[in-house]
Amino acid sequence: MSRPIEIVEVGPRDGLQNDPALMPTDVKLEFIDRLIDAGVRRMEVASFVNPKLVPAMADSDDIMGRVPRDRGVTYIGLALNERGMRRALDT
Repeated sequence: MSRPIEIVEVGPRDGLQNDPALMPTDVKLEFIDRLIDAGVRRMEVASFVNPKLVPAMADSDDIMGRVPRDRGVTYIGLALNERGMRRALDT
């Protein structure tokens, strides 16, 4: 008997957070929008970590506040500690 699997796209978070070139927020949102157009329904888009340590994720609050909410997508954000969790819950 086959069992269902769940695929979660991690490019907008894991794929970008270690890139030395900082991608503008609007470009990240366009990337997310194109993934949605391609059929992605679950994706990691934010990392609520110290922006001094991971500058590429400094806009995570803004990203979570601006992703389209009406397209049937589940967005996931990473929080490693209580401060990050509070930031995530405030978005």
